[in-house]
Amino acid sequence: MKDTLNIAVGNCFRKRKEALSHKDAIMKRIEKATKLLEKLRDERDE
Repeated sequence: MKDTLNIAVGNCFRKRKEALSHKDAIMKRIEKATKLLEKLRDERDE
């Protein structure tokens, strides 16, 4: 499951240096995905 989430947000890099250079963009994607999932959860619960 964790691999699927990493692939979905584009968090797949061959080298640590490459991953670190994209850290901010990946964190923003994770934040957006979290907000979307929370919204969908809340709509489902209504």
